[in-house]
This record gives sequence, C-alpha cells and structure tokens, in this order.
Amino acid sequence: MVGDNEVRWCNQTLIYFSGCDYFRLSRHPAVTSMAKATLQKTGLNVAASRLTTGNRKLYAELEKELAAFFRAETAVIVPNGYLAPLVAAQAIAGEFTHALVDDLSHSALVDAIRMLD
Repeated sequence: MVGDNEVRWCNQTLIYFSGCDYFRLSRHPAVTSMAKATLQKTGLNVAASRLTTGNRKLYAELEKELAAFFRAETAVIVPNGYLAPLVAAQAIAGEFTHALVDDLSHSALVDAIRMLD
C-alpha cells in the first residue's frame, strides 16, 4: 500500500516531492481544525486579491507571525506562488552575481532571474 506522501513508479515506492501538497498537510487534523476555526472567526473572502480589495487585519497578523516564526525582521505574503520568486529576487538583487537554473526550473524562477539583469 502506498502512503499519503508516496507514489508508485516502475514497481518502486517513492516519496512524493511534487505538486502543492507533498507534505500532505492539507489533510492534517491540526491544519484542518485551524482552518475551520479561522473561517468561523474571519469568514471567507474570495472577492479579489489584497491589491484590489485592500488590506485585512488577518494579513498583517499572519505576516507578523511568519516573521516571528522565521526570526526575520519582517515578512510579506504574496497572492500566488508565481510571485514569490519575483519578490525574493528583488529582495536579494545585487547580492549575487550568478543564478544557476536548468530546463526543469519553474518559469517563475526563470522570469525572476531575468528581471535581475
């Protein structure tokens, strides 16, 4: 039997490090419980992104918690995964002279690197 974070390929069981839920946290009881509690407290806003509908207290609270968790001065959340490398590239611009990527790199990484030129 294949576990929640495993796949079968060529008669082998492999750990699954692909997709958006490779740690399978989306079904973890602590995560789903917290998500339910947060929905009860804050409701569900699917109208648009932070940029178009404005800031919410929840965003600032999350950024503060993330900064504390990572022992960072500050943190910022972005509306989607594609933007994360772009934001990170801007934050570290000028600190590196080379970036190595291959043909399997996500297009967001390639685009972020191109922006540094």
